Amino acid sequence: MQMMQIGVMTMYAVALVSLVVLSYKLKKDVGWSVFKRLGADISMHRAYMWRQCLVILLKADIYFVGSYLVQMTALILKDDDIETWLQITVFIPFCIVVIVGAFYALSGERRRLMMCISACMVASLGYFVFKIVRVCNSDIVNKPGDPYADSRPFLMITIATCMLLIMATAVVSVKCIQNFDSGLKEAIAYEEMRIRHQRMYAAVADNEPETAGSAKISRDRFALD
Repeated sequence: MQMMQIGVMTMYAVALVSLVVLSYKLKKDVGWSVFKRLGADISMHRAYMWRQCLVILLKADIYFVGSYLVQMTALILKDDDIETWLQITVFIPFCIVVIVGAFYALSGERRRLMMCISACMVASLGYFVFKIVRVCNSDIVNKPGDPYADSRPFLMITIATCMLLIMATAVVSVKCIQNFDSGLKEAIAYEEMRIRHQRMYAAVADNEPETAGSAKISRDRFALD
């Protein structure tokens, strides 16, 4: 058993070192890509960093809140239980609307919508507090018919993780709201337009081989490689 533990710890250490090295190389590549997209404006880079952090947090919210919903639906799925129908008809659509609305507000820098989304995220913490009280209620713990008897520790970890992620998402969303109207949306839109034009020019060059060389030269003359 001791040798197995040492082997597992060694594998973790090797994996950690590998991730550090790969992350450093990825940071250099991503940093250069961001520089080509946004230029040398430090404030723009910071706004883009907060934007990407919010995107990552929203994706993590989808995973962990979805995991929580699956666990709760499987545990309390009863036709005659009102909590089951509240879970299906209220909380699940609420989560979908909030997350989709967050992506929509972030992509278009819609300040009022993002503020409403942040307020909804903070309000949802009350629901999770209610669920903690409900799951840990002394009237059902270690009693016959306890629906959470076998999954209470895992469910509590999931709920705590969801609460931490939602709080972090709300804080980062406020930071993104402060960065709205700073020119980041226009810079990203310009980069997307430039990429579309490059693809269009490449398609034209493929259809006209005799002018491919000149088209490539005119397209890449002022490009940053």
